[in-house]
Amino acid sequence: MRKLIYAIFCGLIFILSSCSDFLDVVPDSVPRIENAFTLRVEAEKYLFTCYSYMPAHGSANGNPAFLGGDEVWITTKNRDRWALNAWRIATGAQNANAPYCDFWRGNNVSDLYQAINDCNIFLENVGKVPDLEVWERNRWIGEVTFLKAYYHYWLIRCYGPIVISDVSTSVTTPTEELYQYRQPLDSCFNYVLNSFDRVIENEDIPDRITAEADELGRVTKAITYAIKAEATLLAASPLYNGNTDYRSIKDNRGIAIFCDVIQPDGTFAEKTEAQKKARWQDAKSACKRAVDFAESLGYQLYEFNETGVLGLNDSVKVKLSIRNAVTLKWNVETIWGNPNSWVAGGLDLQSWPRGLDPAKQKNTTYAGNYGVPLKIAAQFYTKNGLPIDKDLTWDYNARFNLKKATSLDNLYVYEGRETVLFNLDREPRYYADLGFDGCIYYGFGNNYGVYGAMNGENPVTPLYVQGLAGQPAQSGMIETSYNPTGILHKKLVNYKSNIGAESGWTPEGYPWPVIRLANLYLMYAEALNEADDSQASRDEAISYIDKIRKRAGLMKIVNGRRTTELLGLKEAWATYTAEKNKPNSQIGLREIIRQERLIELAFEGQRFWDLRRWKLAANYLNAPITGWNIEGETAAEYYKEREVYQQTFQLRDYFWPIVKRELSANKNLVQNYGW
Repeated sequence: MRKLIYAIFCGLIFILSSCSDFLDVVPDSVPRIENAFTLRVEAEKYLFTCYSYMPAHGSANGNPAFLGGDEVWITTKNRDRWALNAWRIATGAQNANAPYCDFWRGNNVSDLYQAINDCNIFLENVGKVPDLEVWERNRWIGEVTFLKAYYHYWLIRCYGPIVISDVSTSVTTPTEELYQYRQPLDSCFNYVLNSFDRVIENEDIPDRITAEADELGRVTKAITYAIKAEATLLAASPLYNGNTDYRSIKDNRGIAIFCDVIQPDGTFAEKTEAQKKARWQDAKSACKRAVDFAESLGYQLYEFNETGVLGLNDSVKVKLSIRNAVTLKWNVETIWGNPNSWVAGGLDLQSWPRGLDPAKQKNTTYAGNYGVPLKIAAQFYTKNGLPIDKDLTWDYNARFNLKKATSLDNLYVYEGRETVLFNLDREPRYYADLGFDGCIYYGFGNNYGVYGAMNGENPVTPLYVQGLAGQPAQSGMIETSYNPTGILHKKLVNYKSNIGAESGWTPEGYPWPVIRLANLYLMYAEALNEADDSQASRDEAISYIDKIRKRAGLMKIVNGRRTTELLGLKEAWATYTAEKNKPNSQIGLREIIRQERLIELAFEGQRFWDLRRWKLAANYLNAPITGWNIEGETAAEYYKEREVYQQTFQLRDYFWPIVKRELSANKNLVQNYGW
């Protein structure tokens, strides 16, 4: 598996200043294993060490899903400055000699097999702690069982079949026991799902956290139900469920680890159609249980209703409902927030416009560098809640034509600003999630107009400062710090964050929402549609999608203004498209659900995994990355699509390579396809 001969130790805890108190415990020293479980206080330190390996979900360095795909683009200079290795995956530079984002060995990311080994040590020794009450021991066992399963699950997403490590190893472990096999894919999933079931059955795991000051972020049953649903959906998805592209990958036992499953007679054979279908039924059941359990505890889709914020019109409130569902810490929609991955001056800073009202704010050199490709902006709907190439009222062929925004547009684009039709008559999530030339950006109590051109009109308040005050030659900034596409994602910026002329950047931080209720709704809708090709299932799936569309402000429009009445998915397709019956077929609704996920969960680290599990990454990641001509000095010059990079994606890229030296050390391992 990996180099498992290492000294057992209790690692230091990754601490973030704004996280819950339960993570603020740092071991005074590195204890020997015989001392780690002599007292409750020492064992608790080991418990928190097991938490400390959690992947940094809200970090561009720790989570390959941000920069490893096509959702966000950066420059080579910024990649090298911040060692953003995931972006090397996006550019096709992954390799087997020194893999990027190598969770198998812990190269620049969490070492998940080290994490699993520490979890095993904890589970094997926590029973020895003399001053630990039974209920608390049981709770700790449940928490670490969850963490161990989650670390296995994360490895499955990266590598496919993995080594299941269920007992600890040390320097005294016989060498032959270290040379383990990658288990068949279905066996890996079964191990993870069964582990989650044990956590759910543990009576001492709380349903949700009540001691919020001390324990937010710790494992709950709500979290376990939700992550089990996600893992079950992954197991049912095309990349993992009966995918024969990798049937040639066999270990030295002759087992095709991607395709073979254990049959009733104990032998291995390729998965049957009935077994493939059963995975979708399992996903449907798991997602339904997760949704029902979360709702029973009071989780709901977040809607902005804060008091003390005056002068907000309805359009701003809708945009804040969309943004705050992610950026408002511990809000009613967040089922699992990871306090080990606190967003405060990282992803949010790179989503921030540099030049808003320079009388109040300083020009921050390193802000706003993450560019959104045009194809990502294009995936958002029209104001009627439809794809831009399907809405008969929206002129797709004229999308790059120039127009001055009118009073009907000024809720989202400043009146009189010359822009392209591409930026007009779009859904509220377009304006909540994206920052673009001429958009209205709400933050720290004001609406601001922002400008994207390097030079040209309004150069003193550029959204993307390619040079200082629009002068690209000054200080060489064009060489080092700029947004390559002319669009940024403002979704990840808490609206209370600020850039002050004297104080500089003051972020309003939040724990990364690993999973929120909207994601669960969309998972359940997908599983419903795939598990049962019936109109009743499709109608139920649509009902959950419409809950999200309502929060997203997809309402009926009268005289150019949104009403308070939902424009439902079925009605939108029946009224404004030529494909009126698309939601009424399994294939049609599948496409709709996938686009709904790509929009609602944009910039949340979901697209990267979704494109893979759907086996659609090759369709999307072989297209060019494009943006606006950021050096254009007039609207006509600026609004020209230009190619930034031509991506390539191969069959081998669906799964990470295992580093070659690991294969040399353990002859029982087999490499992933193409590496």
